[in-house]
Amino acid sequence: MFMRMADFVEQERAAATAFMAMFVVLVAVGGGAFIIDHVALVDQRDTLKEASNAAAIATTLEMRRVLTDNPGISDEDLKAALEPLARGYIIANLQHLSGDRYQRAVDTLVVEVLPDRGQSTVDVNTQADLGGFLFASMLPFLSGIQQIEAVQTEARAENVKNPIEVVLAIDASQSMDKALDGGYASRWFGIPNRMEIVKQAANDLVAILDPNEDNRVAIGIVPWHILVRLDETARLDWDSQGWAEYPSSRYYGATYACDPEGSCTALAEDQALPADPGEEWQGCLDEHRVSLGGHADLPPVADLLDHPSESAFAQAIFPALQGAAYECLRPPVPANFRYQSCYGTEDTDVSRVYGGTFPQRGCDTEGYNENTPSILPLTSDRAAIEAAIDSLEPAGFRTYSTLGVAWGQRLLSHAWSDVWGSSDHPVDPEDRANAGTRKAIVLLTDGEDNPCGLHDPTCSTNDVGFVRSVACTAAKAAGTEIFVIAAMHPDNVPGSLGTALRACSSEADDPDGTYAFLNNADAESLRAAFAEIANQLVTVRRVF
Repeated sequence: MFMRMADFVEQERAAATAFMAMFVVLVAVGGGAFIIDHVALVDQRDTLKEASNAAAIATTLEMRRVLTDNPGISDEDLKAALEPLARGYIIANLQHLSGDRYQRAVDTLVVEVLPDRGQSTVDVNTQADLGGFLFASMLPFLSGIQQIEAVQTEARAENVKNPIEVVLAIDASQSMDKALDGGYASRWFGIPNRMEIVKQAANDLVAILDPNEDNRVAIGIVPWHILVRLDETARLDWDSQGWAEYPSSRYYGATYACDPEGSCTALAEDQALPADPGEEWQGCLDEHRVSLGGHADLPPVADLLDHPSESAFAQAIFPALQGAAYECLRPPVPANFRYQSCYGTEDTDVSRVYGGTFPQRGCDTEGYNENTPSILPLTSDRAAIEAAIDSLEPAGFRTYSTLGVAWGQRLLSHAWSDVWGSSDHPVDPEDRANAGTRKAIVLLTDGEDNPCGLHDPTCSTNDVGFVRSVACTAAKAAGTEIFVIAAMHPDNVPGSLGTALRACSSEADDPDGTYAFLNNADAESLRAAFAEIANQLVTVRRVF
């Protein structure tokens, strides 16, 4: 009647084993359910997070545009302007969800945008019910687990602290005094000239980039025409350092201008200059370099960006401009002669030979070119940048964009740091602390270069120096991005000019970027071009 103790122990052991086995199974099933549900929750959170990240970056870039167009906008109006964009980006990034889940997510979506004007970024807080169910809630022994209701995420954007160095190479020729469509500008009738529009657009770019030491953004200005000009401090420094010299003789690649009709090759001559120019150098330079013997000539293409200590620049006194020489022509004149601007004082009876041209034509401080603006080296001083932009005036009498690109690269080259006298810029991109540095030239022109060879629509030859393509190739080889903008109505941009400017730009190197802005029919499109360039240069990334 009584069970033996051994049998009792054996039965209890079997029951315990069965219970433990059942417990292990329940734990395994429940644990597996929790793992599956955890993965599902993480997936939903990541889905909403990625959508929020996209919205944060998009609204950050949009906020800069809004503040540029309307800097006095209130915080509430700014939020109202940004929220639809954020919501749209989030919804667009949820479209891969199944039909019911997508609609549920859209219906329950709550978006909050938090603009930070000081940091120029936007945070985006998001909440939505992405649907689905928790597997654990389907198990009887875990029936207390609730279904998914909603997930929340926060997304922030920040500006990358990599250095950004930009040179605005602005056409300062007299044609910049025209209206955008090539007609007459008139303040009386509210028709701004090209330069006025460009100054507004350049200031827009500055506002977006917001140069300062904290964000490591620096901007330089190169106003160019047939010459470039150093400011007074740089002029004295270059003179004392021997980086610019008055030559004893100069090469003139075209001693006169040819008649546009027919074929003509102007004479090229080396001509001796007076021992004393009779006036102080006023700071203008062209592309000629001075040899040890004091002769000024163009250096080899490979030496275009050489430091001035290696090869001094020629002071632009009696410069080799288009159709110019020091000595005036005397009869008989060459066939197809058109005109000459000479510096010598000899009397001549040849018509259209303008003798007695002043020694620093294009660089005088009084009269025709008295407002010739000067180069501003890279700086993070926003006030100095804006002052330099505001001082731009149409002063030159020829368009020679090679100078804009070549001097833009000289401002950006770390090898020229001692020339510009700044310990902060231009930075050395090879330094690990400057990883990700972006250097860019924004070349603005209102037409083809005047000194191009006769019947040469692509400007593959040039009477006074290097052609634009040479300077563009050298700058891009140094790692510089080039953006080009035409300050003229697109109807006035010939196909050859458009093709040449696109070739100069970095368009071929980066198909995802926009580097050529040639469709500028009005002031708004020209300003939008500068703003677009600024927004491309600012790298925005998401945080956590």
